Amino acid sequence: MLKLILPTNKYKKSFLAYMQELVRNKKITSAYFKEISNNFPAFVRLQKSQIKTNSKNDVPKTQLWILNGKNIIGQGVIHHKLNKYLRSFGGHVGYSIRPSFRQKGYGTKALRLLLKKARGIGFKKVLLAVRKENTPSIKIIEHAGGKFFKSSFINKVIYHLYWIKLD
Repeated sequence: MLKLILPTNKYKKSFLAYMQELVRNKKITSAYFKEISNNFPAFVRLQKSQIKTNSKNDVPKTQLWILNGKNIIGQGVIHHKLNKYLRSFGGHVGYSIRPSFRQKGYGTKALRLLLKKARGIGFKKVLLAVRKENTPSIKIIEHAGGKFFKSSFINKVIYHLYWIKLD
């Protein structure tokens, strides 16, 4: 059964396996992976500092891990407010599914859980951003009720932005 959990040291091995897949798929660098694995308790503390921010550009957020049984299969985030960057390229809600678990319906289920969590925080609608070429995520967002809002362009990448009403 899929559920959202707060980051915890309990799932270190599974989380690092997830991160290794991201390295193999060139989604994160091996240097970043090494930094996380060498300082995992500090990484977890930072992930759990949900409302605290790390810089003037950060916003309050809830960082969650997506758990399937005993396997971390992804991450989710809910930004509690939007700054200039998030209004164009990030949105309120974001998620990532472990490459070996993609195309199996987990993205749809994870987004549903994240939207429920956002509703519980008090959101009436949320903004999501997705790369133009990420057709699977676009389908997931549209299936969840996402309505296209606009496109944004940064670093030669086009993002589509969608609003989802939560009522």
